[in-house]
Amino acid sequence: NLYFSPLNDYSSMGFNFTTGIELALPKSSDVYRYMFRNLENVMIVYEQDWISYIDDNMVSAPFDDIDNWLGWVGQEAQQVGASVQLSMPTPRYILDSLRIPAVLQSRASLDYRPNDPYGSRFISHTSMFLWSVGLYPYKGTFWTSVNQTGCRYDNCVEEHPLLHSVIAALSGGPIMVSDRYDLLNTDIIFKLCLKNGTLLKPAKPATPLDIALLPLPDDSAPSLIELSHTFNYQSVHYSINSTSSTFTVRWDYLLAYGLPQNMVLTPKDLNLDPTQQYLAYDYFQDKLLLFNETIPLTIFAASTPFDFKYFIIVPTTPFRKSGMGWVLLGDLTKYITMAPQRVNNLSISLVSSQIFLNLRTFGSRGEEVVVGVIREDILGFQLTKVACIINQAPGVSLVCYEGPTSFGCACS
Repeated sequence: NLYFSPLNDYSSMGFNFTTGIELALPKSSDVYRYMFRNLENVMIVYEQDWISYIDDNMVSAPFDDIDNWLGWVGQEAQQVGASVQLSMPTPRYILDSLRIPAVLQSRASLDYRPNDPYGSRFISHTSMFLWSVGLYPYKGTFWTSVNQTGCRYDNCVEEHPLLHSVIAALSGGPIMVSDRYDLLNTDIIFKLCLKNGTLLKPAKPATPLDIALLPLPDDSAPSLIELSHTFNYQSVHYSINSTSSTFTVRWDYLLAYGLPQNMVLTPKDLNLDPTQQYLAYDYFQDKLLLFNETIPLTIFAASTPFDFKYFIIVPTTPFRKSGMGWVLLGDLTKYITMAPQRVNNLSISLVSSQIFLNLRTFGSRGEEVVVGVIREDILGFQLTKVACIINQAPGVSLVCYEGPTSFGCACS
């Protein structure tokens, strides 16, 4: 919903409004109750759009009317089991959401325009503020296919659907695509979710690294440097002989695009333990890089606003014992490779000089899972991709082992 016109039909039905310059606001929750009760079985989310425009047009309205209307929206949405999404909110409404439980998310971007270098891609800085008050950011819609033949706009080409899709995945919020129904790119869509539509989410929305907010070496302000980061945690059960323990491992996701200059990162920049060793997997180049305090990760300046790099970063130490063991990257068919909705039940065991990595993946029957696992040999760390087919819901198990003379992986 955008806003109510001063000449809206609800006024003639007995609902009272305060009239502004070009719009009107309800004087009670009654009209929202009427609207939402008629949509009770179909409405999941109510989006209130053009919120900043509402403020601009109600400058002379009584303060209580302006102060209360969003609370009424939330109150009546909650009564029918729906949530509320804000769009174009000013800071006062973002803060106001703290007292309105039904408000769960807010759009974090400008309107989507294909190939716009300053459009709906820049969300991580806004996401930082939204998440601080418990709101999930919504990136805004995008096209998943390059060519949108017959669209009603002047430009029917989106040259960068991969970048938009990664940003949407890392947002942690709702995701919407807007291709024509027969132009949907399912290869991209299913990198964001399971076949049943379950979104694969990080633990929190991606937000800027501190280094992206600090002055650059030449003292210039790094405005709109998009160097954003998030993660997933997973518990890993470890057993050796008769002793066992559980520890937590963190997988990090790092996105950089449109960088004005080279950026050199160490584990400290990602708030990682500087004493550990990590592997950074360049997702789209299918390349492993060693990453520690003495071997930093260098991301080179972009030649266009759309050049981007996406990395999955994982520590090696928790997985390797006595010089053996597999490091887990997760499901490489997905952007959020270690989303708990996809991969969990991790365990590592040492049995008769062999170390075993066990995990469980979840999905629909017939779905393929490609698990990335890494072991070290005399040539360095080597990536193996193990493809498993889920023959029966809810999923399939994977076991990888390594001993003094043999190693391998098997699905079951």
